[in-house]
Amino acid sequence: MIKNMKNNGFYEIYNKYGPLVLRRCRALLKDEDLARQAAQAVIIHIMDSPIQIKELCAGLFYDMATIICYEKSVDGKLGTKSFEKDSFTA
Repeated sequence: MIKNMKNNGFYEIYNKYGPLVLRRCRALLKDEDLARQAAQAVIIHIMDSPIQIKELCAGLFYDMATIICYEKSVDGKLGTKSFEKDSFTA
């Protein structure tokens, strides 16, 4: 799936999962610009992840949005931390 995900590209994945991720980011960050930045960071982070993702699911995007928004609210930085393999399950 990873190979197909990279071939299908950012926009296809963003169109499928972006609305869910953006709603989650808006709810957590309460700022439209930050929510849009965080949503894009979620998609990019999942696409660039070294972890073998066999199947994409909404839960993965929802959880990653929560993590990135939490980091943004704590650190004031958007998606700059690296994740360990045990940070989330795929």
